[in-house]
Amino acid sequence: MNYLAFDIEAANGYKPDSICSVGIVVADENFNILYKTNIWVNPKTAYNLNGTRKNVGIDLHLDKKLLNSSPDFAHVYQNIRDFLTNPQYIVMGHAVDADVRMLNAACKRYRLPSINFRFICTQLLYKLYKGEKDVKALSKIAAELGITYHEHNSEDDAWMSLQTLKYLVGESNLSVEQLLQKYRVRIGSNENFQLVRPVSLEGQVSKKHLTQQAVEKIKAFAQTVPSEGKSLHGKVFCLARSLELSDSEQLYSVLKKIFSNGGRYSSKLAKGNVYLKNSFSSEQDIMRERRVAEMAATDDIAIQTVEEFLQGDCMKNKALEFLKVHKQTAEEVNEQEQIKLFVDDMHKGLCQKGQTIPMIPTYLCNIDRSKIKFGKRILIDAGGTNFRSAVGSFDQNGKAVIEKLRKTTMPASGGEVLSKQQFYDRIAQNIAYLCDDGEDVGFCFSYPVNMASDMDGEVVSFSKEVKAPEVIGTKVGAETLASLAKYSDKPRKIVILNDTVATLLGGMATSHEKFSTYLGYIYGTGTNICCIVDTDKITKVEGLPKGKMLVNMECGGYDKFPTGDFDKAAIHRTDLPNSQLYEKMTSGKYLAEIIHEALCVALKEGYIESAVGAFDLKDVSQFLTEDDGAIYHMLSEKDREFAREVCRQLIKRAAKLGAITNAATASVTCTDKSLPVAVVAEGTTFNRLVGYRNWFEKYLGEYLSHFGITYKIVQGEELNLVGTLMATMVL
Repeated sequence: MNYLAFDIEAANGYKPDSICSVGIVVADENFNILYKTNIWVNPKTAYNLNGTRKNVGIDLHLDKKLLNSSPDFAHVYQNIRDFLTNPQYIVMGHAVDADVRMLNAACKRYRLPSINFRFICTQLLYKLYKGEKDVKALSKIAAELGITYHEHNSEDDAWMSLQTLKYLVGESNLSVEQLLQKYRVRIGSNENFQLVRPVSLEGQVSKKHLTQQAVEKIKAFAQTVPSEGKSLHGKVFCLARSLELSDSEQLYSVLKKIFSNGGRYSSKLAKGNVYLKNSFSSEQDIMRERRVAEMAATDDIAIQTVEEFLQGDCMKNKALEFLKVHKQTAEEVNEQEQIKLFVDDMHKGLCQKGQTIPMIPTYLCNIDRSKIKFGKRILIDAGGTNFRSAVGSFDQNGKAVIEKLRKTTMPASGGEVLSKQQFYDRIAQNIAYLCDDGEDVGFCFSYPVNMASDMDGEVVSFSKEVKAPEVIGTKVGAETLASLAKYSDKPRKIVILNDTVATLLGGMATSHEKFSTYLGYIYGTGTNICCIVDTDKITKVEGLPKGKMLVNMECGGYDKFPTGDFDKAAIHRTDLPNSQLYEKMTSGKYLAEIIHEALCVALKEGYIESAVGAFDLKDVSQFLTEDDGAIYHMLSEKDREFAREVCRQLIKRAAKLGAITNAATASVTCTDKSLPVAVVAEGTTFNRLVGYRNWFEKYLGEYLSHFGITYKIVQGEELNLVGTLMATMVL
């Protein structure tokens, strides 16, 4: 669980809806800064900082020229909302009530929905920890802690709020959860414009000393337990609160096994890697178990019942042992080595044809959002599974409007084999209903093509098990228009682009923040990246215009990641086992098959006793979050925790591979380290596969920090179609 601190400043003391800046700082569980920004907002009101007694003398360090050129609150609303409502963040602020009131006022001013979220107040926690009657301003806390910062700058105030919480956690040796429990603090919330303030409930019956007493009792007992071995060396155990606070025989049996075998105990979840829960959940346990369940998807923490622990080994250890034998753990992949190899292959792809990372020029160069044209366009999105069509346009405010959207299956997928003519006729049939609505055509084609300067592309190959061999070598645009002519004789132009290119352009079209560069990242049925490269580095093509060009990397064919036994077995069963190796090790089309292969081998080798039938990634996500579903019912109770850990570890590995490729790409294309890299991420698997995104972001932040680079995940609705539309409008 990461921390998010925020702070808001208003440009007019009389008007709480006059938000002019929103500072955001994100940190990991150890308070390492992952991302920070000031979201500047045009307040669209007169500036008045001295209109109220409270605001006299405040210097917000405002650059009015910058603010007046910034988007208004309505245009940054979604970005702010995405930050504050992200369930992966513990949200905090200093004197946060005022900030929430300003948010509500601004939302009402622009007739936007309430931003519903929960938060804690560092000002309140600091007061309670110090035992003081009155709250303190950030500047006074900073002075007490010996910290220098720029007061009333939103980003800096948010950062100082985070430092306050870091101090409280470090000095008290308590987690945030424990601090809240110790001082009986009710977490604040905002729901449908109804603010519930964070307050202390100290007046009620409190058990604030019980946890500390329990910790001291356990530490004292540890001193009495003789060593009998080291089988639990490196394991740090956290206990269910009901067990921790008990004085039961079961507690002492658990503690004896931990300490006699070299294990350790911690009351802090963040320091543990094994959580022991009771067979029942008391009220004391509920909050802690929710936190552990969230951690288990992304962190190295195993969940085990007390009974299981006393009976046998942790399932996580067995699963890791099994995966290590077959070279399928994330730890088998050396990120430093792989980033270097990937970067080397990128440079080769820019200089030479026929490389494993082809680095295909798109001829989309020097994209300028201000040059967007008007009119309607026919939009096509041919993905790994779905074929979508729509008509699109930009309104007078530059917002994309997508209409008449239809979805069907991708031609030549699902075992269907089509000839060239059948393939293109099927495409024309699917979009014929739009002929009277749109002019030119934008075609997002999610397969490798060699692009030409006329924005048409020649099909290089099919992946994702699409079967239309006669289509390879044909011009997608020309053939599509030829088939479409059967339904309409209107002359049309067509622009062909890859889904990663469309995703990048979609993020560029909808984002109003400043970034050093953009990456388009697809993690769905397949996987790929698009980036922006100086044309003078693309030496394999002559005569390119000067500037920055979007490059479709087609990195699914990267072949230097170490393959494990389950990778090899799953890849061998594909139609073209020697192609798209990276994609087949990680993407949504193949990852379920790798997990299935692992469980089949586990059965043969005696790790589990249950045979499993076919399943997909939706089943995997359900299995990891529910006691239900196809996989759950195929396995015995004894086998489920082992299987869950296998799933978690293989997802973790896939996320690491994705983070490596994105970090390597960012290290080559980032032009200004003072600005974050925008990773425009799309794909059902990225958004829905339990644990993937969290691990991806954790690894990506870590790897980019070595280069001094920060990043931000950018997402939006229908980015592929919006990006495809943009490509037709800026040429």
